[in-house]
Amino acid sequence: MRRRGTGLIAAGLLLIGLVVVGVAAGVWTLVRAKEAAHALTRARAGVTELRDDLSRGDIAQAQAVLPAVQADTARARSRTHDPVFTLVSRVPFLGHTPAAVAGVSAIADDVATGVLPSLVAAADQLDPATLRQTHDRLDLDAITAAQEPLATAAAGLTTALTDLDAIDLSGTPQQVRTAVTGVRDDFATARGQAQRASDAAALAPSLLGADGPRTYFLALQTNAEARGTGGLVGAWGIVRADHGRLSVVKLAPRSVLDAQRYPGPARDLGADYRALYGDDPGLWVNTNLSPHFPYAARLWLAMYADRTGQRLDGAIATDPVALSWPRPARPRCPTARRSRRPTSSRSPRAGCTPATRTTTPAATRSSSRSPGRPSTRCSPDAATRQPSWTPSGGPLVNAGSCSTPRTRPTRRGLLPRRSAAWSPTGPARSSAWR
Repeated sequence: MRRRGTGLIAAGLLLIGLVVVGVAAGVWTLVRAKEAAHALTRARAGVTELRDDLSRGDIAQAQAVLPAVQADTARARSRTHDPVFTLVSRVPFLGHTPAAVAGVSAIADDVATGVLPSLVAAADQLDPATLRQTHDRLDLDAITAAQEPLATAAAGLTTALTDLDAIDLSGTPQQVRTAVTGVRDDFATARGQAQRASDAAALAPSLLGADGPRTYFLALQTNAEARGTGGLVGAWGIVRADHGRLSVVKLAPRSVLDAQRYPGPARDLGADYRALYGDDPGLWVNTNLSPHFPYAARLWLAMYADRTGQRLDGAIATDPVALSWPRPARPRCPTARRSRRPTSSRSPRAGCTPATRTTTPAATRSSSRSPGRPSTRCSPDAATRQPSWTPSGGPLVNAGSCSTPRTRPTRRGLLPRRSAAWSPTGPARSSAWR
């Protein structure tokens, strides 16, 4: 009996010890998992900031943010790969959640140390401030140098997605499943962008004439009327690329091509295309009805070759919105007009030369000149400015050079056809009283 009692006590103590150890291990795992989750949250915010910096072209700030992101992912990985956490993650069923957290932490750290530095390096090579050597030439060597880091980043993100798909989420809380799904969506988006950038970097040198001159048809699509590829072709041009140097050989309105007509599409694009669009693509204005850009490009190249006998290397399409992005912003300067606010409270915008308006008492106007009669404006400097009469009765002080406004008769007398206006470079004429 004594031996049996001793054995029961030992078994009880052992069971209690196992329970205590299990509870301690569970608490330890829970604390470490929460620390890892907080670190991953900070890392995700850092990646968003890094992405925004790269989008703005702020490479220096992106390089400063990268170490902080790597520190957060390394912390998350260390919190989920200690012996206790690893042991708990191998417990059947109960270990699915710790194993998922540990897997995500390891994958995130691999991306932070292997993919993000490659993306930052590629962005540094493709920095617009250095990529554009002159106003019409791009640095093809920089584009070539960006090919390897972009390919590395795309391959690393592909591996990360494969590893994420291998994580077993059965039996895990909804919060963990949502987090893992969110990370996977972010990686999938980044992988697509990296792959497209890698493909573009691989093709760009050849397209820009690294292997010899290339000539392209340029379609300028206007937003005034919708078409499948963006808008109808309002103008066109011929662009030449030679070892990174881009030049516009010709620009012309589409109207010069409208006389070229076909009974149907200029080239056979299949029965489905003909069933959808009929004979309409036989006109230049309808060549891009399909949203599939290669169809429009093939028609443009074929119709241009039929017209000129010149075989081009490809086709490019853009629109006024895209063309406006690289241009520096210029201030919009309103024309001079009367305002109830005092002149001193209206300050001209940067880059504009104001044309001011003054008010002359009625008595002075009647004694010096008949109302409505214009005068010769001559203002080579501020001291010799002469008033020019306007239909509203007050003289307009012209900030420009000497000129005589054109006039036409009206019921009330002669009125000026042009008036001084604000312009970014000084005085300019604008349509006024007609």
